[in-house]
Amino acid sequence: MYNKLTIIGRIGRDVEAKETNKGIKYWKFSVATNEWISSKSEEESTWHSITCWNTFIGSQLDKNCKKGTLVYIEGKQTYNTYTNKDGVEMKAGNLVLNSFSSLLKVLDKGHNQDSGLSPAQAGDKIKSDFDDDIPF
Repeated sequence: MYNKLTIIGRIGRDVEAKETNKGIKYWKFSVATNEWISSKSEEESTWHSITCWNTFIGSQLDKNCKKGTLVYIEGKQTYNTYTNKDGVEMKAGNLVLNSFSSLLKVLDKGHNQDSGLSPAQAGDKIKSDFDDDIPF
């Protein structure tokens, strides 16, 4: 069995470095992915919560990533349960970057929300970036 989630999207807010009560450092941020919905003739965004426990990846987040950065992320999908303000139990998904099975690749170091590319052009740019990495 294997639990792996892959996301390509833009960081929605600056990465926030935090520390647990026991002094363990971790990073939290969100990533938006977009999908064209032809029946609505509009683009729809989905937001993903990301938690990073890997110190190497966290140092790369600190150096290279802020709001608007385009990233490729691989990690483990987890779910947290909480009770909302109305007393209803809710579940929230979270992508976790941990020690061995996680990856962060910065695709765009422009760091701004408006890259000047349409979603289709950005997709073509990502595709061409990955084509260079394919060994066959």
